[in-house]
Amino acid sequence: MPDMRKIFRRREKKPSTALPTSAPLETSVPPILASLATAPTTSEFPNRKKILSLGIKVLHSPEPCDVDNFSIVFIHGLSGDREKTWTGPNQTEPWPKTILPDRLPTARMLVFGYDAKWLKDSSSRNRVQEHASNLLASLGRHRGEDGTSSRPIIFVCHSLGGLVCMDALVLSEQQGGQHHLPKIHEQTIGIQFLGTPHQGSDFASWAKLVSRYVFPMRQTNSDITRVLRKDSEELARIQHSFHLRLQLRPQLGLPAISITYFFEELPTPHLGVIVPKESATRPGCNNIGIHANHSNMTKFEDANDDGLLKVSGELRRYIEVAKQASPNARLDVDEQATIPFTVPYSTNENFVGRIDILRQLESCFDLSNIDRTWQPRIALYGLGGIGKTQIAIQFTYWLQRRYPEVAVYWVHASNADRFRQSFTSIAQDCGIPGLDDPGNDVLPLVKAWLGKKDNGRWLMVIDNADDEALFTTSGSSSRSSGNLGGFIPDCANGNILITTRNKKAGSRLTKGKQLIEIGRMDISDCVKLLRLQLDDAASTESIRRLSDQLEYIPLALAQAAAFIRENVLSIDYYLELLMKRPVDLLGEEFEAVGRDEESLHAVAATWMISFQQIQQRNPLAGELLSLMSFFDRQEIPRVFLLNYYERRNNGKDGALEVTKAIGHLLSFSLIKEEASQNINIHRLVQVTTRKWLSNQHHEDAYQGEALLTVWEMFPNEQNVENWPTCTAYLPHAQVVRGLTSSRRNREVKRADLLTNIGCFFHDEGRWKEAEETHKEAGAIYREVFGEENPNTLNSMADLASTFRSLGRLEEAEKLQIKLLELYKRILGEAHPYTLTVMNNLATTFYSLGRLEEAEKLQIKVLELYKRILGEEHPETLTSKNNLASTFYDLGRLEEAEKLLVKVLELRKTILGEEHPGTLRSINNLASTFWEQGRLEEAEKLQIKVLELRQRVLGEEHPDTLNSMNNLASGLCYLGRLEEAEQLQIKSLELHERVLGEKHPDTLNSINSLASGLYYLGRLEEAEQLQIKALELGKRVFGEEHYRTLDSMSNLSHMWRKLNRPNEAVEMMTECTALQKRILGGDHPSTLASIKTLGSWLSSPMVETNAQQEEHA
Repeated sequence: MPDMRKIFRRREKKPSTALPTSAPLETSVPPILASLATAPTTSEFPNRKKILSLGIKVLHSPEPCDVDNFSIVFIHGLSGDREKTWTGPNQTEPWPKTILPDRLPTARMLVFGYDAKWLKDSSSRNRVQEHASNLLASLGRHRGEDGTSSRPIIFVCHSLGGLVCMDALVLSEQQGGQHHLPKIHEQTIGIQFLGTPHQGSDFASWAKLVSRYVFPMRQTNSDITRVLRKDSEELARIQHSFHLRLQLRPQLGLPAISITYFFEELPTPHLGVIVPKESATRPGCNNIGIHANHSNMTKFEDANDDGLLKVSGELRRYIEVAKQASPNARLDVDEQATIPFTVPYSTNENFVGRIDILRQLESCFDLSNIDRTWQPRIALYGLGGIGKTQIAIQFTYWLQRRYPEVAVYWVHASNADRFRQSFTSIAQDCGIPGLDDPGNDVLPLVKAWLGKKDNGRWLMVIDNADDEALFTTSGSSSRSSGNLGGFIPDCANGNILITTRNKKAGSRLTKGKQLIEIGRMDISDCVKLLRLQLDDAASTESIRRLSDQLEYIPLALAQAAAFIRENVLSIDYYLELLMKRPVDLLGEEFEAVGRDEESLHAVAATWMISFQQIQQRNPLAGELLSLMSFFDRQEIPRVFLLNYYERRNNGKDGALEVTKAIGHLLSFSLIKEEASQNINIHRLVQVTTRKWLSNQHHEDAYQGEALLTVWEMFPNEQNVENWPTCTAYLPHAQVVRGLTSSRRNREVKRADLLTNIGCFFHDEGRWKEAEETHKEAGAIYREVFGEENPNTLNSMADLASTFRSLGRLEEAEKLQIKLLELYKRILGEAHPYTLTVMNNLATTFYSLGRLEEAEKLQIKVLELYKRILGEEHPETLTSKNNLASTFYDLGRLEEAEKLLVKVLELRKTILGEEHPGTLRSINNLASTFWEQGRLEEAEKLQIKVLELRQRVLGEEHPDTLNSMNNLASGLCYLGRLEEAEQLQIKSLELHERVLGEKHPDTLNSINSLASGLYYLGRLEEAEQLQIKALELGKRVFGEEHYRTLDSMSNLSHMWRKLNRPNEAVEMMTECTALQKRILGGDHPSTLASIKTLGSWLSSPMVETNAQQEEHA
């Protein structure tokens, strides 16, 4: 094994770190599912075979048979049984047979069974559609055979059975000309859904876990569990098709279907609520809870069971509603036509999701309360195109069905003229007296008429109320004094629903009452929406990527779908176009349901209107939005905006003004503010803002402001204390670094920023990125200032240091020699910059193994530092420390110790004992003591420096972690291998978490632990770590970096110890050849490898190729 001292940090350098990495999430199987692994299977009981109960079975038939009777069909759910699903505890027969007939004597009770087992030895592959088809065929045949085809039908469905029923009714309507199929959907008068997952269930993911981990050898019907997923395409198809046909029934002359949604109130042990209330119910419908868990909600024990009373009560209600229906029923619809309903849009058959918001509207308006004495006002606010108007339309159509006696009035509020025009239409539709009188103003006329309770209850939708000024000052065309908001009736018989992009306008119109923010759609709803509008051939993954690129904004998705349809494109090709020309695609006009004819339909145009309104109302808000469009869209620091304001206003404090401006942007939902006060902005809003600025010829100005802001804010002092700030600002710096300009002063600032970014990359160990960044900065300096300008030379010095870190030592040496000659000529030999380059060149000589040259140059640098800066200057002390490191590697340990002791004493005096520089000196002195065999002194010093660093710098500081690693290596020297292992494991865990797996110091920690395991004799574990270190080293440093070569050498020693001599020799041969070429034949590492390889080749353990062939 190579010398242990390789793992010590002897050279003084800046500590480095990397971003923390997140631990991977673990997926655990719920206890009840895991316990299934021990449950007996049918294969364990070969004599026991499960016989499924399939098809229709009659449980009860009233006598004598009366054609006016009703048929009730019970359908079980997933893994259910035709009769056991409906059998209560301690009962032997199902309650539809034993209890329900007493309550519904004229009803015929039937049960339907199908193979809904999803996990068994021989699982059916049928999907919901096949089960639905079987239900139709079985029920139709049975009704035909016993002469009951004309009887009204009520379905009672548990869980998955509800989806089977819904799909069966859709199929019945689609196949209306076949046998008995049309009778089923025509004769259905009621449906009860008990725990049916209309919006999916988490059980689908649990089932997947069980089938994969608990019963991997059992057959599963993944098709039937997939429909339960929240993003299931089949579930979306069933829901959309079923509810569309419910809406069309009146137009087809079919009676409405009474529906009740029952939901479970208790969790299932270990699994929780299987179908949550929001999935089992629908807003505005008859939703009832059953005090039981998912399985037991269908198992009633006796006639007094609360669940049975609820179910039977609803069944009796269905029957009464059906019996009261008459040929004159259509007259009621005609009478209802006199109730005004002025919504100018048809219902959107592609509307999906937003159930939680619709439920909230239902609850807040509480239209069932006819005796209230107050008026509810609700504002839906959010980004343009987010779906506010669509939600309002959906709610109005629900309200018309649920409360047909409530009038609905739609008011366009984008400007004063349209507001007045809408009020005129209301007056005409309602026949309000006085409208024809030229002396009457329609606004107060309508307000007074709607305010009278005798004129009925109503809902007014005020759409696109974005301009708050319209509702606080009178419109230009209003003939009445006061504001438009004052003409909105405020009475208990009215309800107000507002849609607005401007939260402030919504707040004023609701008088500070209910505000509901409309956010982006759920991904599952986006998939459903696009599935309804695009070809089914589109993959779910493509749809997800499109949704993500369009930020889950409904209008953007509808616009994309229209473009894809009209131009017959694939989603993937559209995404390519979107990446190249986002604003052009977002600016495409298209036909959209629920969009005002006078409004722009394109997303980009919609947002530009908001930008113009913001610019007019709060110019600073417009400026800040423009500025933010050139930063990264996430985590924009508020201090960036303050910096901009104060720079533009001669240093004036702008906290209040910026806060107000940010509030204005928040009101329009164009940005989001985090708890940290950092700001996020929609990506699409960003690109649209840039286009808006381009149209106004302001793009270049704000690019310059963004660059100037980050240039001023990004730290130019690269030390560990600034790393968190650098990390936070880096995404924005990376964006503005690409904002090129023809202006000289701006390009210089861009080069300055690139230099600071490059230095941060270097300290983080991201050397390849540092190289690219320093090269870019140098090219700008060279173009602007020429080859010999200090800025250009400093950039060359940074690049040379990066070459050295990358292991490209010859390139580093060549560039540093060139720099040294230039600095000597331009600044003189004694200039601090010249000495810095000279010191760096000495360090390169050191890394190349040319220790005598390094010593000679370091002595010269030290003498110059003493003469120019003084004996006690920090640079002088650093130079002494570096010379001590060279003495150490030359084996001149007494000289190294003497110099290190002197440096340490001076640093204690000048900097203090707890200064990081002082602590590094203690660490280096401890390394010398280890090498001298003064183990107790070395351990004592190493413990001291670790404790001080933990207290001063913190447990997770990079210097602290390296001290921990060094102490562990020292404990290996002392033979205290178990203690060393524990410390090495802790050190490696902290390195990986704090600095990241690919950081150079982390690789050092991996090597340290591998060495410890090697000496513990746990060679296989050590080998795996050493292989990992080599693979990471190749990725991080490159295959020809000297640290990668060290890893190759270590691994070859490991294989030698594992009695794999031929592999060891092969690896060492490759390593030696690379060292000769890269480091040179005289480098100490090369000489050590040559010596090792020679001894191995002379060993009898090694077989020649000829010997291997002979053995083979």
